[in-house]
Amino acid sequence: MIRYYRPAALALLLFFAVQLRPVYRVSIGSERIPGFFSASQVRQAQEAAREAAEELLPREAVTPVPRVSLRLRLRRSDGDTGALTDALLRGDKRVVLADAVRVNGTPLGTVTDGEALLEQLRETIRRGIPTGAAVGELGGRLQIRRVYTRSGSEREYEDVLADILRAAPVFYLDGSGKLA
Repeated sequence: MIRYYRPAALALLLFFAVQLRPVYRVSIGSERIPGFFSASQVRQAQEAAREAAEELLPREAVTPVPRVSLRLRLRRSDGDTGALTDALLRGDKRVVLADAVRVNGTPLGTVTDGEALLEQLRETIRRGIPTGAAVGELGGRLQIRRVYTRSGSEREYEDVLADILRAAPVFYLDGSGKLA
């Protein structure tokens, strides 16, 4: 009876061996990136991060080398290549994630924290409300979005705020929607 189980066990073992996939756990410095990655995903993320950094930096990019540990799994890789690329790009100390500011499509530079800039803008508009006005509105389209930029290229909030107000002056309206 044992001789019938050996071929079945061997076939089952071979079936599982064929289904096993090599995947990697990846860490950048002390940050462990969630999920499992294939070797090609790790290479693609490294290349994308290096190319992005080289577009921003005057000299060759120095993205960190990820620490990888091999695992065998029955399931495919499930890691987010974008998250890995982001971690690699942020690993180059000369690259930072900042907020780019535009008014009516014109770039005004980058700031460290776009939310803090917006809060300063709201406060400036509130302080300037004349008697009889109900609301103040910016006279242009303000856009703030996250971008990678060269470290140290961020501008002071006050300078960007002054540029915003020059490019898009504030209009104060009374309760009926007329200029105050």
